[in-house]
Amino acid sequence: MMESIVIGRFVKAHGLKGHVLLVLEEGMELKWEEVKFLLPHINGSPTPFFIEQLNPQANKLIVKFETINSETEARKLLQQPVEALKEWTQAKASSPLDDFIGFEVVDANEGILGKIISVEEFPQHPVFILHYKEKEILLPAITPFIEEVNEQEKKILYRAPEGLLQVYLA
Repeated sequence: MMESIVIGRFVKAHGLKGHVLLVLEEGMELKWEEVKFLLPHINGSPTPFFIEQLNPQANKLIVKFETINSETEARKLLQQPVEALKEWTQAKASSPLDDFIGFEVVDANEGILGKIISVEEFPQHPVFILHYKEKEILLPAITPFIEEVNEQEKKILYRAPEGLLQVYLA
């Protein structure tokens, strides 16, 4: 018997043709090139839906199923657990920067920006992701901007590049 595990939830419809946005559980990765179907919960039971199209994006996937063809049909899947075969999953490789999740970032000019909610690796450099003034902001997690790390207080003294925070708040 094939074993499946919960991998995330569909959080919103994406477009008008039945696409849905799947947010993966923390630390979860899919071998997306192998995935043929997903098992969203319908009336409390995992139900197979075959994939027409899958577009991976960091810890999210935009999914189009063969039998879901409208935004209305897609909305019926929202907020339900989604499972995949265990063989199609793998634990996400952790980064040493993941240790900073939960640290408070204090900018030299703006003061407290908030706590780091995740770290993403981009080809150019890693970034800290946090919420500041009800906006998600990405801060380069590189030495020129990190002035001090206080491990005991779980604080990072940061100097954001000029104009960066204003771009997010505009």
